Amino acid sequence: MEGKRLEFPDIAKGLGIIFVLFSHSCGFPVFGNAIVAFYMPMYFFVSGYVYKPGRSVTENIRRRLKQLLIPYVGFTLLLYAEHIVVSAVKHELTAEALWKPLAGALYSRALLYADFRSGNIEFFTISNNPMWFITAMAVASIIFYVLAEQFIGSRKTALVTTAVFTAITAVFTYCPVLMPWSIDTAFACALFMLAGAWLGSRNYFGDGNKERFPFLFVCLAALVYGVICEAAEPINLSLRDYGYDGILGAVWFLAAAFAGIVIFLWLCRYIERFRMSKLFIIVGKHTFTIMCLHIVMIKYLNKVYFCLGFDFTRQSVLYWVYWIVVHIIIITACICFDKVVACLKNRR
Repeated sequence: MEGKRLEFPDIAKGLGIIFVLFSHSCGFPVFGNAIVAFYMPMYFFVSGYVYKPGRSVTENIRRRLKQLLIPYVGFTLLLYAEHIVVSAVKHELTAEALWKPLAGALYSRALLYADFRSGNIEFFTISNNPMWFITAMAVASIIFYVLAEQFIGSRKTALVTTAVFTAITAVFTYCPVLMPWSIDTAFACALFMLAGAWLGSRNYFGDGNKERFPFLFVCLAALVYGVICEAAEPINLSLRDYGYDGILGAVWFLAAAFAGIVIFLWLCRYIERFRMSKLFIIVGKHTFTIMCLHIVMIKYLNKVYFCLGFDFTRQSVLYWVYWIVVHIIIITACICFDKVVACLKNRR
């Protein structure tokens, strides 16, 4: 692993952001519940898997917060500016339109209450719904870096930490409100990161293309996993919805998500052997921007859809062709956005 960037984590991130695009636009034609159960936890796991010891806890935390929160502020201000312009054009620029999006970005959660009750308070109002992930990663990273070395080095510490974090996650299911910055799910997210670091330190997925792919294991595990997920309610980590209610729901979610992640990453290791993997790697290196901008882009592309008079049903092939084209446009535009920003930085 030394001196060589692993490719399958970028493949996983690339496929993961494609799952995000489908989830937030047209949904999945099949296996929807099974996909949403792991694709967001997978990002935390991969972040832990590529962890390399060496820096101090303080330096790691400082670097990670800088990597996450500066773009968070930047993308928030960009979307806020779009919101202000549109509100002004529509003559809807009220005091609430000015302060509410900023308050929502500070709280960094989609809703106040953990269910869709009447009178719930919506925080993300400027197409920034997916950005909960950034602050959740920030909080989880602080927990992760404090414990990473001990978790990797001591099996006893790993077992105790897993038990404690699972219990904390379960207890938080009874909290009536969604905590700011995903504090109520941060321990689950940190646990995925720690599990990733533990397997990464043991090179579980290998670092080349010669490892034998556990085809039978992946197929059987995927079959069982899919059946279990289909029996659950839809899972949404951002809303602390684990598919089942109560303590057992949290335990089930952690176990199922971990199993799904391992299966998925083995599949990504297999995909790594093919040339098409390079496309997923490219997409995987731009997931941050795609995560932050795709909702506002979908909003405007949908306006084009209705202006053109399209009315495809979900059963139509054209429906899925349309959304695939939309996703390609979004990914391409975000990659170009990143390249422009990189060029501007290099000129300084």
